[in-house]
Amino acid sequence: MPSNVILRGKPSAIPIIAEWVILDVFFLIMGLIVLQFLKGISILYAGWIGFILLMLLLITFRAIIDLIVREFHTVALTDTHLIRERGIFDRDRDNIPLERVQSAHVQYALAGQLLDYGNLIITTAGSAIKIRNLPNPKKWEQEILNRIAAR
Repeated sequence: MPSNVILRGKPSAIPIIAEWVILDVFFLIMGLIVLQFLKGISILYAGWIGFILLMLLLITFRAIIDLIVREFHTVALTDTHLIRERGIFDRDRDNIPLERVQSAHVQYALAGQLLDYGNLIITTAGSAIKIRNLPNPKKWEQEILNRIAAR
């Protein structure tokens, strides 16, 4: 018998974008500060500008890759299972029957508390699974706890 999907989602893009902005601003500010000391030495001045531009490019490239990977990471809660799928080329699927779930709880970072995303930790008899940066994690936790209490 097919299960009804109760909740479906994917990790939040906010931490990826925030990390990208913070690192870019950090390297830009550090670059401008160091440039003030290198004005008289043209080879170091040009080299430092090249280094800063390379770092900004690499950080942006990493953020784009992280956003693409995020698109291939999904979480679904059905009547009977919690399903997590991730990976682009090598798909990994965790299919956890709700009857095996012992507990669920949420971990928040400071930004996560303000922007409503956090880590959902599901504990079963043999392991614990962490679903990172899930939007509205309290809603997920409450729904899972309601389902395991009803059995």
